[in-house]
Amino acid sequence: MAEVLHFERDNACLRQGESEIALTPKAMAVVEYLVGNAGKISTKNDLLDTVWADEAVSEYALTSIIRDLRRALGDSTKNPRYIETVHRRGYRWIGEVSAVVPPSVAAEQVKPVVKDSTSVTLPSQIDSASVTPEAASIATIAFAEKPNRHFTGRTQELDQLLQYQQLAAQGQRQLVFLTGEAGIGKTTLLEELTDRLIHTPNCSITLGQCIEKYGAGEAYRPMLEALNRFCLTAEGQQFIDILEQYAPSWLMQMPTLLTPAQLSRLQQRGIAPKERWLRELAEALEVITRDRLLVIILEDLHWSDPSTVELLAMLARRQESARLFILASYRPAEVNQSDHPLKPMKQALQLHSQCAEIALNDLDQAAIEHYLVQRFPHQFAPHPPSQPSVSQEHPSSQVAAEIYQRTEGNPLFVVNVVESLIEQRANSSESRYLNIEKLSSTGVPNNLQQLINLQFEALNAEQQQILETASVEGAEFLSVTVAANLQMESEQVELCIDDLVQLKHLITIDDVEILPDGSLSTRYRFIHALYQEGLYQRLTKNRRVRLHRTLGAKLETIYGIEVSEIATQLALHFEQGMDYAKAISYRQQAGENALQRNAHEAAVEHFQSGLALLTTIKAVTVRASLELPLQTNLGTALMTLKGQAAAEVGLAYGRAEELCRSSYDCNIAEQFGVNFGLWRHIFIGGNLQKSLVLGQECFALAERAQDATLLGHAHYALAGTLMYQGELTQALAHADSGLAAYDHLTRSTEEALHHSQAPNATLMAYRAWILFFMGYWDQAVQAMSEMLALDIVRSHPQTTVTSLTYSGILYMYLGEYDQAQQQLKEAIQLAQVWHIPQFATIAQFFLTCTLCRAEHNASRLPEMQQMLAIRRAAGAELHATGYLNRIAEGYLLTQQPEASFAILTEVASILTQNNERIFEADSDRLRGELWLLPGSHRNEAQAEILFQQALDIAQNQQAKTFALRSATRLARLWREQGKIDAARALLTPIYESFTEGFQFLDLQNAKHLLMEL
Repeated sequence: MAEVLHFERDNACLRQGESEIALTPKAMAVVEYLVGNAGKISTKNDLLDTVWADEAVSEYALTSIIRDLRRALGDSTKNPRYIETVHRRGYRWIGEVSAVVPPSVAAEQVKPVVKDSTSVTLPSQIDSASVTPEAASIATIAFAEKPNRHFTGRTQELDQLLQYQQLAAQGQRQLVFLTGEAGIGKTTLLEELTDRLIHTPNCSITLGQCIEKYGAGEAYRPMLEALNRFCLTAEGQQFIDILEQYAPSWLMQMPTLLTPAQLSRLQQRGIAPKERWLRELAEALEVITRDRLLVIILEDLHWSDPSTVELLAMLARRQESARLFILASYRPAEVNQSDHPLKPMKQALQLHSQCAEIALNDLDQAAIEHYLVQRFPHQFAPHPPSQPSVSQEHPSSQVAAEIYQRTEGNPLFVVNVVESLIEQRANSSESRYLNIEKLSSTGVPNNLQQLINLQFEALNAEQQQILETASVEGAEFLSVTVAANLQMESEQVELCIDDLVQLKHLITIDDVEILPDGSLSTRYRFIHALYQEGLYQRLTKNRRVRLHRTLGAKLETIYGIEVSEIATQLALHFEQGMDYAKAISYRQQAGENALQRNAHEAAVEHFQSGLALLTTIKAVTVRASLELPLQTNLGTALMTLKGQAAAEVGLAYGRAEELCRSSYDCNIAEQFGVNFGLWRHIFIGGNLQKSLVLGQECFALAERAQDATLLGHAHYALAGTLMYQGELTQALAHADSGLAAYDHLTRSTEEALHHSQAPNATLMAYRAWILFFMGYWDQAVQAMSEMLALDIVRSHPQTTVTSLTYSGILYMYLGEYDQAQQQLKEAIQLAQVWHIPQFATIAQFFLTCTLCRAEHNASRLPEMQQMLAIRRAAGAELHATGYLNRIAEGYLLTQQPEASFAILTEVASILTQNNERIFEADSDRLRGELWLLPGSHRNEAQAEILFQQALDIAQNQQAKTFALRSATRLARLWREQGKIDAARALLTPIYESFTEGFQFLDLQNAKHLLMEL
């Protein structure tokens, strides 16, 4: 909590404990105004008009005072204790102060100084004097306030936005897209809406923006920016508490909001998988909007990443009530000309009335005339009431017509043409008028780019150099980085930029920041992205390269150990700066950042971009060291996107394996990562011979490393592979050893992220299956119950779904169909909630299988075959013999021998090809059943051979479960043939070898048969 300050006006100082902070007259006036309006927003314009009422100064004068006050108070912008920045609008005093002298009456009655503006928007219609304290204390984050704004030509669109706002305020969530090309006035309309809402009780507004240079590669950037800004307001602590409870994964991405203890606690919980990540934020927003309207403005979505688009779609589709109003702007041409996911997402939402679009067009002539009359009331008197609003005789109509002809109504072009026509009156340095005669001159630009060039060429050489350098950083830039690029002092750069800010044409001041290295810098931004783009295009290629490289190096120095936070930005700067080795490294880091946010599409883009740059690296060893982690991580990301058995995954890991086996000397951890990733791909693909070799290599590497986690993974690989090969004794030993190695892990969330599901949970499920195959049925059920009780199973969606599926399959094999159906249905339901349909396919297959068995109905068999076809189309051949046996069994139960025979023939082929032997005995038993079906083809001798063959295979595998089934069926056949003694002699020892599980169906059937014998 901030220490209480004592404000002594007469002594012009603040007291902080025993320390005395002397104040200059201007600083004292700023503090007095802020403290007098504590808890309320003090806009920059109000402060300028009050403190510098008789002076012509820019925002820099104010930000300098704020910077000095923060330095003296030990305050910061990211975690304010006294002065809170309300982004792009002003400041709010949030600290505690005693002995305060209220602002003078004169100060309260100060009216804003009328200044010229280039923005086409009206001033707010709300009388601030009538605002209640409750309304004024809302957490509002908006745009920079522009005095004397003139709003024209957008009344209908504004009314539409206000109608959507009213619906959102009633709990009907709204997603509205504001579309239009560059300079059309999207930001201006959003500014006007913000002004209309700013004093609305229980309303919060926050803003996030995409950046062209790295927006598409930085997952959730605009939303994280908006959330971070909201959290920095007076009401932000409540939202931080809600995020910690409902959306810890999101809060972890904003570490500056947290204490070290909070951050450590969140990191121990780990990162949620993508589906839960999205759901977390949705639930947090629904909680915060129970008692307030939250307006989230996201600008320039044409530069957004796929994950942000997916998040917006999910928020729009949710049915839960929320006072949530999301406004997203973008340029349609840039979206339509690319394969941006925003276009199909918006179309899908529109189809179901889950979003709305407001498209902005150019201004018409009447709107331009209205703007001129508002802007220059003394030069263009309004039309008399008796005259129509537009008259060819009226001067404003003539000027509007000429401006419209030149600009075609583009608002940004209109405003800038008007600015180029303004001249100072001879008798006043403050007021201006429009020089109409200049309209017909050749000095007025014919397009916006020409206008930008003319404005730029009017600046002096130093100003031009600073602006061109600033354009390299992007739409926003820091004075300290510009200074570094130009080898100038930061203060000198700020003084020059301060002069530019006063021109109001190109840039505006944003705020003063404390950077990660502890230094202070002022952040500026271009008034419109077109200015930054136009200035950047003026740079020669050589100069761009040099500036990008120098800028990247300066940012590395500023961010130090936190440099990974801006990996995307640095990757692009070093790529443009032709320092390709650094660009590749930062692409790798940016991809890893995206994986941590479950933004797998963005991760793939980063890794592939890094790989594309490898041709620029000539040194073979260096190129290999850069390529290996890119290929390995690319394989990880593609597994989630396309499935573990996808061909693209195999290509990535195959290339990584080639690098490891080449001259590049990779370490043990790298080799293991490649081998284990390749094992997962090959294993799910069903090639068990190669899986065994890779598993053995993993085990050898893990033993060399003496790393418990790697040993756990190696045992996991061998346990799974050997189980499917029918080597159950060895598989059980590896499963036990693997779980002992994993036992040191308190949580496996991080591992779960890299392996689709938590490996320790999967290994426990494999162990349960092994115990079932070996005839230890009670132990199998117990092992599966222990697996379901793991924390990770309850907290990781993919692991939850697969664990329930594994357990449901076990109960199906045990003949506990009700329990099996319950767990399989739950798995399917959760997969639908978490939007992970690929994990529901197996559960749906076995649910249908249990229903087919219970109903003896063949109508469900084509559905089972279709689900298996979907899985196999993705390259997943593992467990194919088990799936096909179940389908063949269904056809047997419904007396369809031809269909069953065809499927079992395919099973025989897979057994030979993939060495998947665990279900071989079960397959031979089913083939024997085929020969016993009624009809001319019935052959008891052939059936007996197959039953005996199945029994021998099962006994060799020590698979007592399948041995019991084969022996029971053969004993039943012998009983029908009158071979009672032989049947008893066959079944008795196998039945008596069981020590548990007598309540389950197979043992009960064997018991009843023995009683009959």
